[in-house]
Amino acid sequence: MDEKKRFLVLLKCKFRCFYCGRNPREHGVALEIDHIDPKANGGMNDDTNLVAACKTCNQGKSSLVISEMLDSLPIVPKIVVAGK
Repeated sequence: MDEKKRFLVLLKCKFRCFYCGRNPREHGVALEIDHIDPKANGGMNDDTNLVAACKTCNQGKSSLVISEMLDSLPIVPKIVVAGK
């Protein structure tokens, strides 16, 4: 993935983890780009399938689809609730 696309995904997510809301400035986390529908399951590099994720959430999500990931969280992230 090129740097421009990565920056646009981070900007879309307001430089916060899509899943837990943590950000580099306040929480010292590194953000990665995650596929909502995992590449391992055929997910594409389409902008609508990409979000920012901290390393902990991204590794925890692994190749789960978003609904499986959200079911495993103790709370539903604000960004997901707002998107409904």
